Amino acid sequence: DKLNGQFVYLKATEGTWFKDPKFNEYKRKAHQHNLKVGAYHFMRPNKTGKQQFNYFKKVVGKNIDLIPVLDIEVRGLSNKNIKEFITECEKYYGVKPMIYANQIYYLKHKSAIKGCKWWMAHYYPSLRSDYAIWQYSDKKKIAGAAIDHNYINSKYTLTDFML
Repeated sequence: DKLNGQFVYLKATEGTWFKDPKFNEYKRKAHQHNLKVGAYHFMRPNKTGKQQFNYFKKVVGKNIDLIPVLDIEVRGLSNKNIKEFITECEKYYGVKPMIYANQIYYLKHKSAIKGCKWWMAHYYPSLRSDYAIWQYSDKKKIAGAAIDHNYINSKYTLTDFML
């Protein structure tokens, strides 16, 4: 894979109450290894999209290299809240976030996420071609840590994910 080892996405926040306590440490270490760093937010249904984006922004700030990612893989999310998060992200970062979702949530919320790149969570071979990134495994280990493995659609380069 032409982009292997060039970048990493780290979980930063969830809802309006969780910050990965090692986010800043992992970001610093990734930069020390010359990796481009992105951050993702795991959306929850009990707070508005604006509230959740404001929390993400407070934790992450602008010191990331890659477009943010919005993870929409739980029941009860509204298109309104997803759109709010996307709108606030676009105002702050100047780009829409990439959406991480399996095919079911991608199709369910397709109208809300229009214009966003799709990071497809799907652990079996797929015939879809409209993804930017395809997470095909979450079971691989590197240096004893479980790491998600992904394939970048060949129509993209690292520049397409940069802020």
